[in-house]
Amino acid sequence: MANGLADQWAEYMFTEQAVALLDPFATEFEFRYVKVGFKNLPTLEAVEEAVSDLIAIVRPYCEATIVGSIVDQK
Repeated sequence: MANGLADQWAEYMFTEQAVALLDPFATEFEFRYVKVGFKNLPTLEAVEEAVSDLIAIVRPYCEATIVGSIVDQK
């Protein structure tokens, strides 16, 4: 986000908030090593929506670096 990943980032304000909320837990490895205590985390549905948005943002950059298209895997 800080490096201008997407020009349309304003459309994904919720995603930006979800990333900001999860970032401290990721950088301190709390998802890998359990730390007890109260945590304020988004719902799994909200995380799934944020991940879908991130994929939509990153996909064109990834496709621009390969020959052909990336096949959707579901």
